[in-house]
Amino acid sequence: MREEYGVIILRKGSQSIHEFEADRQNGIPFADAGDKDKYGRLLRYVFIQGEPAMFNETLIREDNANTMTVPPNVMYQDSFVKLEREARSKKKGLWADNK
Repeated sequence: MREEYGVIILRKGSQSIHEFEADRQNGIPFADAGDKDKYGRLLRYVFIQGEPAMFNETLIREDNANTMTVPPNVMYQDSFVKLEREARSKKKGLWADNK
């Protein structure tokens, strides 16, 4: 993903489960304390114009992402952990019983 714009695609195996294009019209990305992780990937929170929730929160709430906190990037840590616990209790998405 380029610094300001790009495409975020989440996959489960080879199946695309969620796609979002961050562009000037709808995505507003911003950084926490750090700019990139140790692998050079951009670390961003993304707000979508006209949407009440942050895109990152939506992914967690809809059981399509899990929380990984790497200090010093902890601005939304408490909120993300709470949302993940709620998502896990539903046993859907990432947390479904694969039987």
